[in-house]
Amino acid sequence: SNLRMPRMLMCLCPIGASGGSTSINFDGVLCQRGDPVCDGYTQLFRNGVIEATKVGIVNEDKDERCLAVWNYDSEVFLVLKHYMELLSSLGVSTPIVMMISLVGVAGVVVNVGNSRFHGEPQQSIRREVLTLPEITFEDYGRLESYQRLSRPAFDALWNAAGQAGSTRFDQNGMWVGSGR
Repeated sequence: SNLRMPRMLMCLCPIGASGGSTSINFDGVLCQRGDPVCDGYTQLFRNGVIEATKVGIVNEDKDERCLAVWNYDSEVFLVLKHYMELLSSLGVSTPIVMMISLVGVAGVVVNVGNSRFHGEPQQSIRREVLTLPEITFEDYGRLESYQRLSRPAFDALWNAAGQAGSTRFDQNGMWVGSGR
């Protein structure tokens, strides 16, 4: 491919990272965060598939393992914009399907990060692998449309916390982040 490495570095940052070490490998291009221990990576495969990871989303606190879902959507949306721009520039045709899985989360207590729920019993995840509903982007567009289409997946993540849905979207399905 005729892609320049600096452009790849910007577009392929792992989830929750502002940079990483980028290299060409057998499968395509890899951007890895953390050295010598990997904290996450993004792999762009030759066929246009992107696999992005984040390691350490579960916080160990005393006797409890906790997942803070209130910030996870922000991190995903930050890289999603860049990944979609990259796929578009590479000529990858739509639709694009995004799938989010949380691995190793059985027994993890979900922290929704909202004082409104403070003091309520915390619900833990009952599955080792929590696979959120897939999201299909029929066309390339604006980040706001990607966010709106992603709502059912993030609602499902909040459902795992015993909540009716994410409080980070408004009644019209627009992502409002922490502004709500």
